[in-house]
Amino acid sequence: MAALALLFAIGLVVHVGLVRYQAGTVKPPVDKDGNPDAVAVNVQFRRRGLKAAVVGADGRVSTSKTQVFLWTAFLVAAFVYLLILVRSYSGGTLFTNAITTNWRPEYLVLIGLPVAAATIASGAVKGSNNGLGPVSTADAKTVAAAPKDNPTSVTASTSLNDNAVKVLSGATKVYSRDPVGQGVNGILPGLAELITDETGTLAWPDLQYVVFTLITLATFCAQILANPTNGLPPVPAALLTLMGVSSTGYVANKVVQVQGNVPAKNPDPQPAAPAET
Repeated sequence: MAALALLFAIGLVVHVGLVRYQAGTVKPPVDKDGNPDAVAVNVQFRRRGLKAAVVGADGRVSTSKTQVFLWTAFLVAAFVYLLILVRSYSGGTLFTNAITTNWRPEYLVLIGLPVAAATIASGAVKGSNNGLGPVSTADAKTVAAAPKDNPTSVTASTSLNDNAVKVLSGATKVYSRDPVGQGVNGILPGLAELITDETGTLAWPDLQYVVFTLITLATFCAQILANPTNGLPPVPAALLTLMGVSSTGYVANKVVQVQGNVPAKNPDPQPAAPAET
């Protein structure tokens, strides 16, 4: 408990410092007419301070980012716990043994899996729509309804530039993702976002990823509290396998999602080559 309390206190200080810094440097977002953009303001609020460690660019709690945060926080707390207990054991070697003779290489996998999953998922989202990244549903539908011979005529009615409109108008599918709605805040919505997709529908890959992570973390905490002399506890191979499978399923689902969810115009068909005579 002392280790968690210490980490919480440090995190709170860092969070307050970041919020104060951002208050003086980050301007409130505005829409095209210069009026405050309520939705963007809410996204900005949800990403203030340390909350950006687990909240994505759309203002929703990111499943992959949360995995990285949880394992980083719990491992740091475990090391602090072992440091605090140094004087309770002869030789004061709990922490030293944990990173030398009792070091367990499976923790490289437990740290690496969430980081790899978060990196791949983020890369897939940012690389969607031929590198444009996700666009709003309204912009996607406006581009889809644009005249085929003059797609950039809709540029003024979207948040996209001419080049983006040209790219999207030639696509068969456009990946759209709207930011979190105005007034959506609090712990319960954040927890729900861990296991749902952008539409609020339960996402089984996300649910599996979260559940197996929580089980592994609970096992980790129970073992290190029960027998700290062993340093970092061993991770059962079954849980390690389930973590790997669930993270792979999560990434695969994310890659499939960004292939497009809004129909767009088909590109102009290539004229048939003249028949040889």
